[in-house]
Amino acid sequence: AVKKIAGDGMNAVCGEGSSGVRRRKSRNGDDSRGTAADFIESATEHAAERRSHLAAGTGDEEVAGSAGQCFEDGSVGAAKLLFQFGGVVDGLHDRSVGFALLLICASIFVNGWTDAPNAIATVVSTRVLHPRAAILLGAVFNFFGVLFTGSAVALTTASIISVTSGQEGLVTLAAAQLSIVLWAVSAWRFGIPTSESHALIAGLMGAGLSLNGLEALNWSSIRLVFFGILISSVVGLLAGYYVTKLVAFLFARMNRRKANVFFARGQVVSAMLMAYTHGAQDGQKFMGVMVLTMMVGGLLPLQTETMTIPVWMMLLASSIMAIGTSIGGYRIIKTMGLDMVHLEKYQGFTAEVVASLSMLAATQFGIPLSTTNTKATAMMGAGAFKGITKVNWGIAKEMVAAWVLTFPACMLLGYVFATVIRAIVL
Repeated sequence: AVKKIAGDGMNAVCGEGSSGVRRRKSRNGDDSRGTAADFIESATEHAAERRSHLAAGTGDEEVAGSAGQCFEDGSVGAAKLLFQFGGVVDGLHDRSVGFALLLICASIFVNGWTDAPNAIATVVSTRVLHPRAAILLGAVFNFFGVLFTGSAVALTTASIISVTSGQEGLVTLAAAQLSIVLWAVSAWRFGIPTSESHALIAGLMGAGLSLNGLEALNWSSIRLVFFGILISSVVGLLAGYYVTKLVAFLFARMNRRKANVFFARGQVVSAMLMAYTHGAQDGQKFMGVMVLTMMVGGLLPLQTETMTIPVWMMLLASSIMAIGTSIGGYRIIKTMGLDMVHLEKYQGFTAEVVASLSMLAATQFGIPLSTTNTKATAMMGAGAFKGITKVNWGIAKEMVAAWVLTFPACMLLGYVFATVIRAIVL
């Protein structure tokens, strides 16, 4: 009889405990997370309840106490066993979240390595700032851009695809980051500035297609991406040309030496603004995916209408991006600021103002812009003001070819990586 009572204790707590393991796997909120203390407390309550029933039914406190103790021992033992199993399940889940977040950090590093240098290319090429000073300035104002410009771009980026919670969703997001890293490093090897924004979006789309087909794509968010391509390419080129023409007309009578001093100082300000808007755009995009990963992994609550980005995440993203720029940025600075076009100080100033104002306006509407495309086309427009031969169109063609190839290449890589990793892991 005592053994039967102990067995009842095991069955009772296993029934409740197994739901606790399921709750741990869902990880949708604090109330749904079971702990060892919860299980054991539940087992003890079952034991006390059964003990009182036995005492009332038999009238023998000693027998009731003995049987109740057996019930409690069996219940607590089952609870501990179930918690250990839940810990194994959570361990696998948490490792997947950690792996995905690590790949996002690698993507941010690569963005700093290959994309963030665009923000400071002109101020270095016109010799207004030393590369180290420009990188430090870029890191500080990247952070300010992330901190003070809201989260509209982050929300757009995070909603490009619909992913399921759990391992499948985490694999999808991790595969997209792998495609970015591979593509960006390959382009950096040849000194070609690519758009990590487009690589990120295309990688997400490809990985999403491998999971749920066309149903995974959120077309309202993707439409904003194509608006961004139009703004960064056409508007950047035309505005760069005509604003430079306007500035040249307004300052035509100014002494050349005084004009150079004025625009040199102005370029420091415009470089700050450029770095600020780079953080507002690219910083938000990657943090949007980081927040999405943590929501899929159950580490953050679901956010749909607005997105709250923790300050620690802003600091982390800005720091990683600055380290990437300091390590490998000069090759991109050389291509953009020295090889593609030679700009005078007033041209560098207008190119930065045009690019940064375009990005700032787009940020307010949640439109993801390619900072590389926007800055490069503005520089081409500013350089073409003194004649189309002032732009090295050979370099420009290589850059445009890389931009065009980014979408199909990263979509394919995202699709393949997601399919292969899912087959191995799941």
